[in-house]
Amino acid sequence: MNFFSRYKFSRNAWLFIASGVFGGLGGMIFSLLMNLYLSSIGLSKETIALVNSSLSLAEGLLAIPMAFLYDRMPRKFSLFFFTALQGVVGLFFLLTSSPLFLSLSAFLLGGTFTVFLVLTSPFLVENSSPKERTTLFSFVYALNWLMGMAGNALGGYLPTLFRNLFGLTSEPESMRWALGFAAILIGLSALPFLFLKPYEHRVPKTTPPFPGPGSPETSREPPWYKRAEGKFLLALVTLTLGSGLFVSYFNLFFQTKGFSTEAIGLTFTIGSAVTVVATSIGPFLASRLGKIGAVCVTQVLSVPFFLLLAFSSNPRILASSFVFRQAFANMGGPLQDNFAMEIVSPKRRAVFASYISSIRSLSFAFMGPIAGVVMARFGFSPLFLIAAFLYFLSAVLFWAFFHGKEREASGVTPATPKM
Repeated sequence: MNFFSRYKFSRNAWLFIASGVFGGLGGMIFSLLMNLYLSSIGLSKETIALVNSSLSLAEGLLAIPMAFLYDRMPRKFSLFFFTALQGVVGLFFLLTSSPLFLSLSAFLLGGTFTVFLVLTSPFLVENSSPKERTTLFSFVYALNWLMGMAGNALGGYLPTLFRNLFGLTSEPESMRWALGFAAILIGLSALPFLFLKPYEHRVPKTTPPFPGPGSPETSREPPWYKRAEGKFLLALVTLTLGSGLFVSYFNLFFQTKGFSTEAIGLTFTIGSAVTVVATSIGPFLASRLGKIGAVCVTQVLSVPFFLLLAFSSNPRILASSFVFRQAFANMGGPLQDNFAMEIVSPKRRAVFASYISSIRSLSFAFMGPIAGVVMARFGFSPLFLIAAFLYFLSAVLFWAFFHGKEREASGVTPATPKM
């Protein structure tokens, strides 16, 4: 208990963090190797993009239904069951080479991951005080990237390790063993959720700075798309349409540039390490610029690196551009999600989080096939150029909508969660 008290996070928050150690490690290994595995079994870029889109489509379609179930299901059951199921589905993904069944498996994988996407932000808000919340969000994001760094480092060498250990003779077979190991880690990440306990952070009740839909305050306000939550989603969809063009395909991008699997893993590892440091700076930037100011500045700073990725052919410049683009683009992530949970009432957090998750996932699902066609016919440069424009436009929208209007939602009491 002294450890919990020293860092001022609740028991449930620490259990969530413990789960993130295994889940983040396994998830990043799976993410790093999945497209490379699909390429190794002979699938085209268009088919690989279709499989990725199936995963994102499930996340987008199921996010909102899961949010409505969120307040009707115990947190312990939903987090444990669906996280364990995700590991099982990850193993099922490796049992087929049929594009149809791979797409179906990816859809199921995305469906199980949806629960985590929907629950994370509301769960962290429910299990933290306003004073510690920015730190907790940044800590969790930094941990995810730290586990990502470890996952990328391990994932880059796992196929070679299993090939040497078990005398495997083919690349697909060694990839399959590595992905199976990752799926088992994901399944193990469900265990900490068995120890969740009912928890309510008791603070004085106040009205959130931006009332949620359905609250008395909103009855006299304009339609939702003219209010804070609608504006937030508009700026967000602009951003996610850009990221949906390229984020899932960086491993293929580096493969086309002649990078080995080990080199790709090392590049991703360095990117995660730098992003961990960048994310930890987030609370400091927020204290100086405000959450929205920090989000906008870091997003704009990522744009020049898109241009380098689009036009450079030097491996060192490409790797460095990947690292710094990722660090700047993700530095404001926890601040953005924290702010999103503050502009709606406590009872609407899960639903609003599902809107955010759905937009992100559907953007990836929608842009995936487009990216696949562009990759096959024109290469990656057009993807980076379009994404650079959308990232810049999103930063402009966030600034125009929220700069100077940001208010801290200090003292907002979270709804009592069902554990």
